[in-house]
Amino acid sequence: MSKKAAVSGNAGRKVRLAPAQSFSRSACAVIDILFILYLSLLLRLTVFRPGFSFDDFMLGGQLNTVLFGTLIAVIRNGGAYYFFRLFLGNIAAFVPLGAYLAFRSGRSVALITLIGALSSAAIEALQFMFDVGFTEIDDVVLNTLGALLGAAAAHSLHEYIELASDIAAVAFGRELVLKSNHAVEAVNFHLFRHI
Repeated sequence: MSKKAAVSGNAGRKVRLAPAQSFSRSACAVIDILFILYLSLLLRLTVFRPGFSFDDFMLGGQLNTVLFGTLIAVIRNGGAYYFFRLFLGNIAAFVPLGAYLAFRSGRSVALITLIGALSSAAIEALQFMFDVGFTEIDDVVLNTLGALLGAAAAHSLHEYIELASDIAAVAFGRELVLKSNHAVEAVNFHLFRHI
């Protein structure tokens, strides 16, 4: 029985275990350290960047609540490269968050997406409170999409690995059954040919 099909004390209900539970402690420690480095870089790029000062707390940040207003303006002004950098960069920035949370917790994609949205909103709020960068609703939407993609990719990869493992176990088990059947037939042949 695979770990995924492990049964808890809930009368046969299947419990979904986190993918991290099938990794060694040292592998999980490396992944945790990489995640901490990722978070540090994310906060450095979004909040604690040049111009950040505790003296600027609540002095008036810049807020853009027009959905994709900045991105549309960039396209209209012919800044295709800058558009793709903003668009894809905001998505890519949260893919690791979604993937890591799915890997460590095994929670649903919907819950991880919500956590991604709340994390992005917290970063945008910090940007507004400390007047660093622009606080935009676009960023929250695209970051949330990134968290969703990361979580979905991690879940899909885990399901694929589980399926491949189950298929290999069945195939290997069938091979053993076939070999043992041939062995039994050979023994029977040798034992009973003299009768």
